[in-house]
Amino acid sequence: MLAFLVAAISGVVYLVKGNRKWDIVGLSAIEIGIVFAFINIVTGSIWARPIWNTWWTWDPRLTTATVMELIYAAYLMLRQGIEDPDRRARFGAVYAIIGFLSVPLTFFSAACSVPFTPL
Repeated sequence: MLAFLVAAISGVVYLVKGNRKWDIVGLSAIEIGIVFAFINIVTGSIWARPIWNTWWTWDPRLTTATVMELIYAAYLMLRQGIEDPDRRARFGAVYAIIGFLSVPLTFFSAACSVPFTPL
């Protein structure tokens, strides 16, 4: 989630300053975030197998993490589909900012799905 925050911030900075190094930082952050999100989904499925007796369940934690992963995978596909480097960087920056909306949703789905037990 931190990597996706870095990508959103670098997207804002790129749109303000127009320096291509911020586009590279944003792309790198999303690539790192995708790897860690994938590890999260795979280990979540492995953990779910002995506990819930299934590899996949529509638990909010797993589902929103998968949706977040797919949103950022679409970011990489968007970048591959645009040939002009400046336009690709601009579209990527805007997409990274909008795509970041999925991160708090994923965080709160994990935080709110834990049962509350008063002390």
